[in-house]
Amino acid sequence: MGHDWSPDADNAIHTDEGAVAAGYERALVAGTTVYAYLTRPWIHTRSRVVHLGAASVGGVATVTSTVVDRFDTRAGERAVADIMVLVDDRPVAYIEHEALVRLA
Repeated sequence: MGHDWSPDADNAIHTDEGAVAAGYERALVAGTTVYAYLTRPWIHTRSRVVHLGAASVGGVATVTSTVVDRFDTRAGERAVADIMVLVDDRPVAYIEHEALVRLA
């Protein structure tokens, strides 16, 4: 969970209002991709999210990610990351995230 730093965010899930509408307590922050946003193009192409459990308010979240594939397409190089979210050491979400990381 994050803080609503930008109520005009392009993706509503990154705002408190949009996240609440989707069933979350506060805005979600793509923390595992922040470094990429700051250092190079990172264009989201798809995500597959599997909800595995509920997270309690005040729980401690741990997010781990691993790049599991990189490949070239006509648009450029893509990367696929597996992301696991634990809250209080219990799995709450698995995300397979794909993005363009280098434009052709």
